Amino acid sequence: MRQVDSGHKWENVFLFKNLRHRLGDVQKKLQLRLDRGTVPHASAPPISPPKHKCRADVTATAEGLTGTPLEKNSTETTTSVADVLRRYGAEALANGATPHQKMTLSRLTACRTHAMGGQSWKCGGCRHHHFRYHSCRNRHCPTCSGAARSDWLEKMLDWKLPVGYVHVVFTLPHELLPLLLANPWATYTLLFHSAWKALSQPAAKRFQLRLCAVMVLHTWGQRINAHVHVHCVVPLGGLTRDKSRWVSADSLFAENKVDSFLQTADLADRFRTLYLRGLVKLHQEQNLKLAGQLAPLAEQSAFEAWLAPLAKKGWIVNVQPPPEHCAGPEAALKYLAAYVAGSAIGNGRIVRDDGHRVTFRVKDYRNGGETITERISGIEFVRRFLLHILPTRFRRVRYYGLMGGSDKNQNLALCRKYLGVEEVASGKEQEASPEKNEPMSGDAFEPDDPLSPTCPKCRVCPMEWVADILPTEVWCARRYHAWSRHFHRERLLRVARQLAARPPP
Repeated sequence: MRQVDSGHKWENVFLFKNLRHRLGDVQKKLQLRLDRGTVPHASAPPISPPKHKCRADVTATAEGLTGTPLEKNSTETTTSVADVLRRYGAEALANGATPHQKMTLSRLTACRTHAMGGQSWKCGGCRHHHFRYHSCRNRHCPTCSGAARSDWLEKMLDWKLPVGYVHVVFTLPHELLPLLLANPWATYTLLFHSAWKALSQPAAKRFQLRLCAVMVLHTWGQRINAHVHVHCVVPLGGLTRDKSRWVSADSLFAENKVDSFLQTADLADRFRTLYLRGLVKLHQEQNLKLAGQLAPLAEQSAFEAWLAPLAKKGWIVNVQPPPEHCAGPEAALKYLAAYVAGSAIGNGRIVRDDGHRVTFRVKDYRNGGETITERISGIEFVRRFLLHILPTRFRRVRYYGLMGGSDKNQNLALCRKYLGVEEVASGKEQEASPEKNEPMSGDAFEPDDPLSPTCPKCRVCPMEWVADILPTEVWCARRYHAWSRHFHRERLLRVARQLAARPPP
């Protein structure tokens, strides 16, 4: 006997081997896919992908974009960001781009197309054929970021404390944009560290408190232009150095608790001083790339002279207290969830693409947030989009203070204990609960099972898997085979659970 799923249901290993023998060996099926391109289901003939023309006229490759049309999911009809990138990407990349930007663009343009591979499905009732292609799961993709946003928001709501929160935004001046775009890793990391030090220093010096903060980097504005700033959600309180008690801002100040606790009067000056000192230190350690228009700043004296006007300029730091109807962090976290994953613009903001210019919706905050439309050339659209592709493995979301490090769970548990709040079960413990892992029997699980989706046409009958569609790109094939092994294993386990749940004859 052995356990073949994550629940408490134990099944016979011989039943599992017998099912695998009946359905065919997984390795042989993978080899058949390599030889034939598809593996038919039972007696059904293999189905080819649809031959309709896609709006896009370029295909993503590892080196860039080429001119072979791609086939999208059969349910997509509106213009998306990927459509615009496919149409104008090749011409925009010719003007210059980094290898990482080219690779990211190739993944976004191949997302949910025939290049990624997928499956062919057939409805058991209306016999409708449906093609489902794999997603790229890139963090810059506007189509694949919905699940990551919702998961992050759920995790943060589990971490929240029953205290007041404040939303702080640190913005870098536009004069620094050439340096920021040439050195994104160093300058964006310095932005995180400088913002955290500016926030935590007053409470640490005056009250010997350890604060915590969640920070999310945001590099674009409504017009997809470069506008680098970081959002911070900070609880109004902290633990003492010896972790003996929780001290809230309400107990320290009777009025103006936000301004007094964070010392917002000179918060912008502290942030400016910390960031400019950090830039000088990076230059002294030769950690800045100064080429092209930045080449004259290679000398230390020239670099400090270039920063001198910024030291006299007022930097923008916006402190937003929580709304009266929502004292917790829910409003700020829901706002920040849109920036955790995704790109500078979502698919819903694209209005039209006439083949030369792209029209998209913009919120004009200077006129009270009025929604207007902006029309720019397709090449300019792609150029602006590439500005916001972060370096490889750069963390867009960071946690500081009590929420950072390996002891964050212990720190949050202490905070809840001192605040008189019951401990919240973690996501893994909730998933391991018997209610969620109870084996489903009969036909009850079929329509809700992701491996047997509901027909998009009749929306009643479950779909039947017919054939696999091989990816056309090498990097897609590696991910496809890993997914295919998981897909067939889940099919085998599903059938095993069905048969095990049946009463004995």
